[in-house]
Amino acid sequence: MMMESFRRVLVVVSLAALAVVVMHSKSVNVVAAEDPDLQVIRDLCGRARNPDFCFSMLSSDKRSRGMNFGELIRLAIVVSNEKGKEAKNHILDLQKQTTDPLVKRILNYCGKQYDVGVVHDTDNALVNYNKGEYRLAAISIGACVATVDECASAFMSPPNPPYVMRETNEFVEKNCLVALQLVNSITES
Repeated sequence: MMMESFRRVLVVVSLAALAVVVMHSKSVNVVAAEDPDLQVIRDLCGRARNPDFCFSMLSSDKRSRGMNFGELIRLAIVVSNEKGKEAKNHILDLQKQTTDPLVKRILNYCGKQYDVGVVHDTDNALVNYNKGEYRLAAISIGACVATVDECASAFMSPPNPPYVMRETNEFVEKNCLVALQLVNSITES
């Protein structure tokens, strides 16, 4: 009698476990089937050194829906440009808020660098990319990364507070690096 109860419990538990596995596998397949755009982004971002950031950067942008690899790479350049403009506006806000003349001077320098370097260079990268001049596009995006590094370096020498632009610089640099790596993936193939 006790053995029979044990078998019934074992059968019920086994069936419940099987139902959970089947339901889970169906929900995973449904998610994948519902959004093939995410798989295209995931495949493309496999070319980047930071695929998780790349995936987040592109999949969070509504414009990425229905895009192919080439269009997604162009979008990565556009997003880098937009993030550069946002950072430049952030710098202007920080300049208004700070009373420290040294920080104000460094922010002024970074603002000019972002305007001439990041925004202008990503504009050039986009023009070159659209013309099929991928190496020139990569050079322009590489200049963006260098510009962000220059701004970060300006805050690193004592007594300058490195925290002022750290997160902004790191975020813009990550965006530019993704765009650079994706454009380079074209030139390497």
